Amino acid sequence: MSCLLYDIAIEPLAELIRKSSLEDFKIQDLEERVLVSLFADDTLVYMNENDNKKTLEQTIRNFCETSTAKFNNKKSEILLIGTKEYRNNVIKTETINKTNNDKLD
Repeated sequence: MSCLLYDIAIEPLAELIRKSSLEDFKIQDLEERVLVSLFADDTLVYMNENDNKKTLEQTIRNFCETSTAKFNNKKSEILLIGTKEYRNNVIKTETINKTNNDKLD
């Protein structure tokens, strides 16, 4: 029962992320929008190189303030997906999006 209750409680966060200005990650031959997936207590957000990390952070902050949920930044990870050039550039500059100066934390 607790898993079902958690699913009900966390779905508003997924909906906020879906409605945000984050674009999504394109997967070849898949027409559906891929932006967020949830499994148990893990949330995976797919962002492309044009997305602003601060948008995601603000969305999570808004959800936590409204729901009184807690978000553990120390357990958060960034998994780089994209061209080899993009991944190497992020590693070199420690910046996800050069336009928005999204520094890795």
